[in-house]
Amino acid sequence: MKPSLLIPVGGTVPRNGFLFLPRAEDRLFLDLAREGRWFAISGCRTMGKSSLVSRWREELTSEGIRVLYVDMAWSATEIDSVATWLRTFADWLALDLALDITGDDLLLEATANRGPTAQRLEHLLRFLQQSPAKSLLVLDEVDWLSHLPFVREILGAFRACQTKLACFADQSLALCFIGLRAFHELGSPVQGTGSPIGPGIAMADFSHDAKTQTVLASVLSTPSATSLLLASRILELTGGQPLMTMLIADLARRERLKNPDEIDTAVESYVASQRATPRELFLHIEEFILEHSFDAYAALSTYLDLCTGKRDPRALEAPGARLLLLSGLLRQRNDQLEVKGPLFGRYFDETWARQCLNRLGTRELQSPRIAVLRRSPRPRICVFNTGGTIGMVRRGNEVRPPEDQAEFLRNYAEIEEVAEVDFQQLFNFDSVNVSPTEWTHIARAIYDRRNWGYKGFVVAHGTDTLAYSAAAVAFALGPNLSFPVVFTGSQTTSDVVHGDARQNIVRACQAALQPIPEVVICFGSYIFRGCRAQKRDERSFDGFESPTYPPLAEFKENVEVYTNLLRPHPEPSAELQLRAEFAAGVLLVQLTPGLEPAFYRSALHQTDANGKRHCRGVILQTLGAGNVASIEPYSYLDFIGEAIRAGIPVLVTSPYPWKPSLEQQFGTATQPVQLGAISTGIMTAAAAVAKFRWALAQIDGEATPTQTNTSLIDRVRAIMERDLVGELRLANLPNDPAIKQGDVDGCN
Repeated sequence: MKPSLLIPVGGTVPRNGFLFLPRAEDRLFLDLAREGRWFAISGCRTMGKSSLVSRWREELTSEGIRVLYVDMAWSATEIDSVATWLRTFADWLALDLALDITGDDLLLEATANRGPTAQRLEHLLRFLQQSPAKSLLVLDEVDWLSHLPFVREILGAFRACQTKLACFADQSLALCFIGLRAFHELGSPVQGTGSPIGPGIAMADFSHDAKTQTVLASVLSTPSATSLLLASRILELTGGQPLMTMLIADLARRERLKNPDEIDTAVESYVASQRATPRELFLHIEEFILEHSFDAYAALSTYLDLCTGKRDPRALEAPGARLLLLSGLLRQRNDQLEVKGPLFGRYFDETWARQCLNRLGTRELQSPRIAVLRRSPRPRICVFNTGGTIGMVRRGNEVRPPEDQAEFLRNYAEIEEVAEVDFQQLFNFDSVNVSPTEWTHIARAIYDRRNWGYKGFVVAHGTDTLAYSAAAVAFALGPNLSFPVVFTGSQTTSDVVHGDARQNIVRACQAALQPIPEVVICFGSYIFRGCRAQKRDERSFDGFESPTYPPLAEFKENVEVYTNLLRPHPEPSAELQLRAEFAAGVLLVQLTPGLEPAFYRSALHQTDANGKRHCRGVILQTLGAGNVASIEPYSYLDFIGEAIRAGIPVLVTSPYPWKPSLEQQFGTATQPVQLGAISTGIMTAAAAVAKFRWALAQIDGEATPTQTNTSLIDRVRAIMERDLVGELRLANLPNDPAIKQGDVDGCN
């Protein structure tokens, strides 16, 4: 028998002399192993899953149970077939047992490249079962299996073997699957692989109840009454995270700390030392997030928003939230995301999140692929996937987001004929769920990569809110943008041969190489200014239009760019400035016949817990060219006046932006403006909404006792009525002088 496999608690924390607190999970693990059951252990990082096996291996061995251990991380290597996987699996078992794989018929049958997968796996497990002693086979890091294209076949094979081997009454072989997720969740619920393969042990944080406090207090070197206070304070600081709780408790025991204040001081010192040299749990969480580069940017952006209060903690579907949960940094409680405890919040703060975002950029630049691309004479572009129809790939009968860059490029192989492409998954949303927070993420991602040598950027996006996002990013990046940012979407998925997904993504990549220093929308045969386009059709492959400004370019035999319609190029010395904040608290009222304003009056005056008015602005989306009802009880004129008097800007938009040749011709359109409302003129509704939220954010927090409600509204009006990124430019007039960033400052 080989010596026991050493699995240190929490990765790098030494076991010798380290404090161990027994949990209910320990007893359940031992019972299932002794009964010969198949079961799964799941939980986020550093919860003690592998340590559970390491802790009790010696005791199980003393009871005559042979414990075998295979780390499934090898599944991340070049495994090209089920046969190769089975052969490698057998090799690892033989290594753990110190056996010659050619010396047993069952092992030979298992590794032979013939017969169904389930049958070959059965031979392998029968070999283990024929041992005189009971066996526990532990398969750790099973999450790596999900990266294999034949993961469902492997799951199905294990399930088939479980059914066949269950007929053996001696229950001589127990299987334990360890991973971040339960074993059956690694593949989709196809052919029965979706139900649990056996009992599950979900590793949880310590609770803050009296029983846990008593157990923790029993190991501290203080009188019982004091030790309970210390135990309570430790659990409060760590949030019950098992490894961190044991670390701090061990520290308190060794340092003979006597009161909660000493615990606080020791924790502050501990966090400071970790900042200087990250190690243990802090290092594991950080590296786990950064290693998942496909989702890391979204996860860190979401965490930054949580730190700064810009993200609702109830947003469990926020970009990267799952990665944050699996890393062990956050947990879900009462349908909210929360940092595990104050100790975590002190280390993983806003500064840490920003530093990690910078580190992520450095890691990507240093990757082998990036290094090769920088030496390549071909132009480089960056493609961001945010979800929607165009961002999905088909696997069997399912449509899912791509798992990595390779899968995306397999579905859109043509784009590598256009340029060298780097792919980044920002988030994966149906576009109706895209909010101003995601606008900020997109703009920030582009800004962070502005000096990486890309000719341009492509954003694959759902069509429902594509125009809103394109306009918002245009305002966030401002007039000093010197490269193309191309939004595109599709009405069909990429597997539809006659569809528009492949055409649009290829054309968007071509557009990203053109001398168009703007945020644009590429859809069908045209390239539109992003802040002038709107969706016009749900199914047509020409689903977007620009009602008040001609297309900037058109796809013919070549890409024909109409340079006279472009915004002026910024001065070479002009630096791109990111202003990616968008105000919350905007009430949008879509007017319909008979809609009474009384429904919305109370919303004007609602306040939060701090007494701050929640409503920052009102958007009235009218039925026509700015017309609002003026006859009671449906008149909105008093509603507009009430909002203006309260210092709340009112924006009047239309689904039919005025043509440049028209002026306001109706009294019902002029009355709101006379009351102080702001007209959007020729702006599309999408551009108006994005610009209004952006304008409100620019003046956020600038109110002083000497400023009146009128002056604040006038500041918003000044921004809304100034052409910033071409949203108000008239095509039949000469280009205006280049707009400097200072012009926006002057509006503030």
